[in-house]
Amino acid sequence: MSQSALAAEDELCRAYEQQAAKYEAVLQLSEQVARAFAEGGDAYEGLRQLNGLLDQIARLDVDGQALRSRWETLLANPSSRLRQILERLERLIRGTIDQINRAEHSARQARDRLLPELRHEALARQMQQTYSQYHSPNG
Repeated sequence: MSQSALAAEDELCRAYEQQAAKYEAVLQLSEQVARAFAEGGDAYEGLRQLNGLLDQIARLDVDGQALRSRWETLLANPSSRLRQILERLERLIRGTIDQINRAEHSARQARDRLLPELRHEALARQMQQTYSQYHSPNG
């Protein structure tokens, strides 16, 4: 492999390693969010951080497109290091998708548990307002 191809691949590896580190953080955070939903806790802050991390990953991916293009134009074959990083990244992405799906499922279950209570509260408020309209001193 030429020196320019080696340099391009090294940059590409570093970019993918940065993405992998972000995906590891996403995995950890998404586990916390899923747990919060499952336990009926507040997941807002975790979701906000999760969105921030996913935005960072998207920016890293966009920035990495030029690196990938440069490396591909050099017609380089991936080294074992690059293949390992790509395999790790693939595992992390699959794990992230699975974990986010679990968090989404937990959120739906939490919503479904709360819906009857929310409907009851809304009905009670509506009845109270109606009662106060018809039984107020001015009514």
